[in-house]
Amino acid sequence: MKVNAIRQEGYQLLHDGLIELSRVEANGIRIDVPRLEKTKEDLKKKLRVLKHEMEEESIWKVWRRQYGEKANLSSRDQLGKILHGELGYEVTSETETGRPATDEEALQKIDHPFVTKLIRYLKYDKTLGTFLKGIEKEVVDGRLHPVFNLHVARTYRSSSDSPNFQNFPVRDKEISELIRSHFIASKGHILVENDFKGIEVSVSACYHKDPNFISYITTPGKDMHRDTAAQIYMLDPEDVSKDARYGAKNKFVFPQFYGDFYVACARNMWEWIAKAKLKGPDGKSLYKHLQKKETSARGRGRFLGPAFHGVWSMAKRLVPKVSQKRLFRFIDRI
Repeated sequence: MKVNAIRQEGYQLLHDGLIELSRVEANGIRIDVPRLEKTKEDLKKKLRVLKHEMEEESIWKVWRRQYGEKANLSSRDQLGKILHGELGYEVTSETETGRPATDEEALQKIDHPFVTKLIRYLKYDKTLGTFLKGIEKEVVDGRLHPVFNLHVARTYRSSSDSPNFQNFPVRDKEISELIRSHFIASKGHILVENDFKGIEVSVSACYHKDPNFISYITTPGKDMHRDTAAQIYMLDPEDVSKDARYGAKNKFVFPQFYGDFYVACARNMWEWIAKAKLKGPDGKSLYKHLQKKETSARGRGRFLGPAFHGVWSMAKRLVPKVSQKRLFRFIDRI
């Protein structure tokens, strides 16, 4: 049935959905409170150790000399000025306000022991202050009752708050496991996972009717994400690892599906090689494998890399008016 959102049935769809979600909220989920307390203490200890080690580094001495008592390891603004202003590290990306980016992705491009420790420090600090304490604050009688919404986001996608149950980290395996280990089944029950397996992708096929696309979602054994990873990373399908498939799925297929800029996809696919420690068929870094394929390393740390050629072969069908010559002129201006 086609639902018109401005009619009664459109309202009823959201109304019924919210009632069902209210039951989910009322039930909540059981939290291992003793484990939560122990994890918090463990993270506090790790933070103290890392802070002590960083304060022995030469970069911290420069930091203290610049900011004195106001020096703060958690200040992104101070960090950007120290790394790029005082120490002269190249700015590889900027925020929307034009300041040097100091998120984890930007920091990983700086090869320095202090920065490596700082990445861990900031990660643990956020896990403790935002996620674990956020969970602890909302626990009632050993259960968490997050709020779920269907009518807040303008896209009508579901959202969550108190805490945001849909925003716990997934890609960082260490932090993901650390947080999710506190969710436990109620007595006499087990926790299960239910996945609609790309329902949005299947629905889209009803509109665009692309035969190759439909073949992928209807033929058992065919794997769109695996084959995309194989094409972009120049691998045989049987050599595509779980992490390589994840990269293709979340850094090319779905971004392209929702309209992301294909040049950004090339950059993200390239950087995913280092972040996920992807390997080639010989067990060595996937970068080495791509070099053997005589794939250019153009754009490493910027926009383009080995992934570009695979990305381009797909993206040019979506943007036929863009030529490689025009694209490279655009990259050189960035």
